[in-house]
Amino acid sequence: MEIIIGLVVPALGGLVWLVMMLGNLKGRLDTLEGKKHFERAEQEFTQKLETMIDAAQQRLNNELNPERIVQQIEIAQQRALDEITQASSLEQLSTLEQQINQSVEEFRSKIAEMVNQEDARRLALEHDAEQFLVKMQKQLVDLEQQRKQVISEIAKLKNDALEELKQEVAKLKQSVVQPTDPVTALAETLPEITFETAFIDDNKNIRRETRKARQLVETLPNNVKLEMIYVPGGTFMMGSNDGAEDEKPAHPVTLKPFFVGKYPVTQAQWEAIMGSNPSKFKGANRPVETVTWNDAMQCCAKLSQLTGYHYRLLSEAQWEYACRAGSVTKYSFGEIITPELANYDASGIKQTTEVGKYPANVFGLYDMHGNVWEWCGDVWHENYVGAPSDGSAWMAGRDSNKHLLRGCSWYNNDDDLRCAGRDGVDTASRFSSRGFRISRVNL
Repeated sequence: MEIIIGLVVPALGGLVWLVMMLGNLKGRLDTLEGKKHFERAEQEFTQKLETMIDAAQQRLNNELNPERIVQQIEIAQQRALDEITQASSLEQLSTLEQQINQSVEEFRSKIAEMVNQEDARRLALEHDAEQFLVKMQKQLVDLEQQRKQVISEIAKLKNDALEELKQEVAKLKQSVVQPTDPVTALAETLPEITFETAFIDDNKNIRRETRKARQLVETLPNNVKLEMIYVPGGTFMMGSNDGAEDEKPAHPVTLKPFFVGKYPVTQAQWEAIMGSNPSKFKGANRPVETVTWNDAMQCCAKLSQLTGYHYRLLSEAQWEYACRAGSVTKYSFGEIITPELANYDASGIKQTTEVGKYPANVFGLYDMHGNVWEWCGDVWHENYVGAPSDGSAWMAGRDSNKHLLRGCSWYNNDDDLRCAGRDGVDTASRFSSRGFRISRVNL
C-alpha cells in the first residue's frame, strides 16, 4: 500500500496543477465579458474536480495496480494540459470543463472496472485456494489411511515373526532332553488338596487363607493311610544370627524336592507298622511319643520294607525348610505365635492333641510348631560351622550318641517353638514330648 501511495500521490499532484493553470488563465481573460460567470463556473468546476479527486483517492487507497492508475492519470493530465494551452475564451473553457468531466468519468469507469477485475481475481483466488485445501485434506486422509495400513501390516509381520519364534523355541525344547526330577514328575500326577493356613500380625490379628498342595497317600496295614505332602525344592537361609549360639551362623542351603509327612507319625500309623504303641497320651490320631531316635529309625526301616520305597527321618535342613514354608519370620505364621495356632505351654492343655487341630503352614504341613518334638536324622552339632549346604543330614560329629530334635512340644514356651529353634539329646532317651516325622526320597 505504501508503494501505491508513493506512485499515486505525484499523479494526483498533476491534477492539482491543472487547477492552478486554470487560475492563471483567469488573469488573461479579465477583459472579457462574463467575468462573474467565469468565476462561478470556475468555482463549480474546482469543487467537482476536488470531489472527483477525493473519490479517486479513496479508490486508489485499495490494493490496485499502481502502474495502470498512474498511466491513466498521466494521460488525463496531458490531455487537459493540451486543451488548456489552446483555450482562449470562456466558451473554450466550458468545453474544456466538459471534456475534463468526461475524462474523469472515463477514469472513474476504468477504476471501477479495475476494482471489479480485482474482485473477480480475488474470488477466483479464493475459489482456487478452497479447491486446493479440499485437495490437500483428501490427500491427508489418504495418507492417514496409508499410515494405518502400514502400521497394521507391521503389527501383522511382528506377530507372525513372534509366532514363528515361539514355534522354533518349542521345537528346540522338544529336541533338547530336559532332565526331570522324579519327585516333581510324580507330584504333577497327584491330586491337589485344599487346606487352610494362617498369618498373624504383631497385634495378634489372625488372617486365614486357603491354599493347595499335592498329596501322596500310602496305604498301610489295617487300611491306615499315610499322607505325604510334596515340598518343592529351593534355597533358604537356615539358622538365625539373632538366636542362640547353636543357631549360628545363618547360612544358605539348597534342597531338592521331597515328600514329607503331612503330620507327625500318628499312633495309628505306628501300630500299623510296628504292632505296638508306646505313647503315654493315647489316641489313634494323636502323635506317637515316648519313642527314641533308634525307635524312629527302626520304624522308617520297617515302613520301607512294607512299601518298597525308601522312608527316613528328615534331615535338620529339610525340617527347617519344611517348617518355614518360604517364610523368613520367627514362626511360619509370623513374628509371634498364640495358642490359637499351636499346642504349647501357653495353651494350658499339658498333653498332646490330635494332629491337624491347628492351621497348616503354607506347604500344607501341620503341627510343625508344638505338640511333640520331632527327631531328625542328624548328629547334634553345637553350631553350623561346616554344615552341609545341600540339605543332607549332617552325620559326622563329635558325639554320635546325641541327635537333633526340632519343633518343640506341648510343654515348651513360645521362644522354643521358633523355626530356627533346636536341641540335641541322648539318642536313647524317651519322653512323652518326643515323636517324629518322616520323608520319602525315592519313588
